[in-house]
Amino acid sequence: MRTLGETLAASAALLPHGAQAQSAAPLRVILPIGPGAGGITSTQALVKAAPDSNTIAFISNNHAVNPSVFPKLPYDSLNDITPISIVGGSPFVLVVNPAKVPARTAKELQAFLKTRPDALNYASSGNGTIIHLAGEMFVDAAGVKIRHIPYKGMGPMITDIIAGQVEMGVGALGAVQNHLRSGALRAIGVMGRQRSASLQEVPTLAEQGFPEVKAGFAKRDDLLMLTSPEAAAQFLRTEQERYGRLVRKAAITLD
Repeated sequence: MRTLGETLAASAALLPHGAQAQSAAPLRVILPIGPGAGGITSTQALVKAAPDSNTIAFISNNHAVNPSVFPKLPYDSLNDITPISIVGGSPFVLVVNPAKVPARTAKELQAFLKTRPDALNYASSGNGTIIHLAGEMFVDAAGVKIRHIPYKGMGPMITDIIAGQVEMGVGALGAVQNHLRSGALRAIGVMGRQRSASLQEVPTLAEQGFPEVKAGFAKRDDLLMLTSPEAAAQFLRTEQERYGRLVRKAAITLD
């Protein structure tokens, strides 16, 4: 696990509730299913599996967001699963379309948005996703008003930011890095405590005066770092509580 109390594109390995990890058992592996689904389908499949250690699922930290934005989940996000480990993550980057937004720093972007309340748009990979909440973190910290445009997945979201259909958004580093190099997108800041090894020239938002925004807590890009089951369980509890507060403040609800 990177650092507790931050947001990232993270992966965790889970067993059905009551199962104990066994090295010799053949495994059925469940991966997140479908763009914008928030991992609900795959987690439900895990919960329905027999608690025999033969089924393992990998989830993103949308798992910690879902209880706050979906009024009725088909499982208890903490009590119906057995965390094994946080297995890695990737930093997030706040990006803009350079033809639509002249800002090059977070403060310049804040000033630009404050002169245009509710006139511009920021994209996310779906309502209530971790990308949506990462964007809301900046909006809340900057004290600006900007419209949220949800997409069905990060790919369509990035395509429309590049095309100028929306002005800005938050993306995982791996999804935006080539577009930053080509100049199709401009990085405003890395959402974490440390700069990305792949974007050393781009400061964090915390460095730019927004210490509240800490999303994507990688010391290195796409770091693989295993944790104990206890640390993984604590991470999920902490994330769920933290995102719950943000969801309530932003009044985000889904059917």
